[in-house]
Amino acid sequence: MVANVTLDTRRDCHLCDEARAMLADCRRRLHAEVREVDVDSNAVLVERFGDSIPVIVIEWGAVLLWPFTRAAVRAAVQRGMQHGNQR
Repeated sequence: MVANVTLDTRRDCHLCDEARAMLADCRRRLHAEVREVDVDSNAVLVERFGDSIPVIVIEWGAVLLWPFTRAAVRAAVQRGMQHGNQR
C-alpha cells in the first residue's frame, strides 16, 4: 500500500529543502507518493499555516508542523500506509 503525502512549502524555504530530503527517504524506502503544494498559491493554506512551513500532511489525517524529525516523518508515513491497508 502507498501513503499519499503532501508537503506544503514556499519558495526560498531552506527548511522546506530539509523536509523534502526527509520525504525523499520515505519515497525510496516506503514507496510514499509525495506531492508539493506552494502554500502562497492558496489563501486557505496561508491562513491555516501562516509561517509554520514546511508542513507535511498524510492522507489519513496526520499533520506534522515544523520542527519534525526524520523518525517522526517515517513513523507517520508508515501509519498512513497501515491506515490505507485497513480500508
